Amino acid sequence: TEPVRSTVCLGIQPPVPTSTGDKIEVVEVFSYACPHCAHFQPYADELKSKLPANAQFVLVPAIFNAQWEPFARAFYTAQSLGLLDKTHQAVFDALHRDHLPITSIDALANFYAGHGANAGNFLSTANSFVIDAKMSHGTELVRSYGVEATPTLIVNGKDRVSANSQRGI
Repeated sequence: TEPVRSTVCLGIQPPVPTSTGDKIEVVEVFSYACPHCAHFQPYADELKSKLPANAQFVLVPAIFNAQWEPFARAFYTAQSLGLLDKTHQAVFDALHRDHLPITSIDALANFYAGHGANAGNFLSTANSFVIDAKMSHGTELVRSYGVEATPTLIVNGKDRVSANSQRGI
């Protein structure tokens, strides 16, 4: 049977301040390790492309377990190094299509080296105070949003939209 999907939208109380100024903020809470996020990525790209000029799409990686931590660290590092746009889909593809063993920060540094990063610079950036602070802030946001599963969308810090999947009868 095919999966049955339903969408649940819940208000966030209290609302979480946004980071986009006057623009409407649409946040996707995700993990590269999440197969549902990999399947959702084309829809996230479509949503991002169709947002009005007064809206901004923001990515926040979730860390629900120790295995997801290197992926969040790699996300923030790629973002800091200006590699995110050209590597975001590539990480999903490497993990979920190609099944590459890139689950440690060292393996991820080597992966990003194949996409224009210097592996040593990537590792030193990944282990920096700046990235630690971004990870702490992201973890606090995910907690404040009340996110329990990925992918989840947060609209302007006020509404949480998640897709539930379960097996149909």
